Amino acid sequence: MINLSKMLTEDRNLSARRGCLMCMIPKSDSDLIVEFGKKLVRDEELYIENDEYGRESSPCHITLRYGFLKDLNELEIRQLIQGQKPFIVELIGLDKFEDNPQYKVAMFKVSSPVLKRLNELSSIYLTENNYPEYQPHLTLCYVKPNTNILIKEGLKLKTLIREICYSPISGGKSYFNLDD
Repeated sequence: MINLSKMLTEDRNLSARRGCLMCMIPKSDSDLIVEFGKKLVRDEELYIENDEYGRESSPCHITLRYGFLKDLNELEIRQLIQGQKPFIVELIGLDKFEDNPQYKVAMFKVSSPVLKRLNELSSIYLTENNYPEYQPHLTLCYVKPNTNILIKEGLKLKTLIREICYSPISGGKSYFNLDD
């Protein structure tokens, strides 16, 4: 028997999801970043809701573009990254986002002309998100609103991006190696 109520709920949940294109941080660097986050923020300061939020896990990522309204196919992704070789990103500061009253986001600010270029290239596909300006960052964790987060400028930590990940609306993930 068809459960119409379940189908309508699933459709609503799927329509609320968005596709995402991400740069993957190498596992060895990700492990160090996650450990650093554990030293920076105590477990009791984490914001957790329905087994979500909390700490980011390894491997970490930097979002290139979030909010794709339709699933992109492999050819579209390959065209976006065509000719792109592995590139360096620089973690330039510890900071926080405070635009949500329920939590703060502890993160590294990221600098990379390649990230900005790839973000602009991906704008040819229809997206919807609440952040009109691209602010490359690497999320460490979500914390309760009253948590103090260390702010530090002038960092120059570098990592090499070799892999792009696409997470479609329909679920699953596809990985694209920039060494190819």
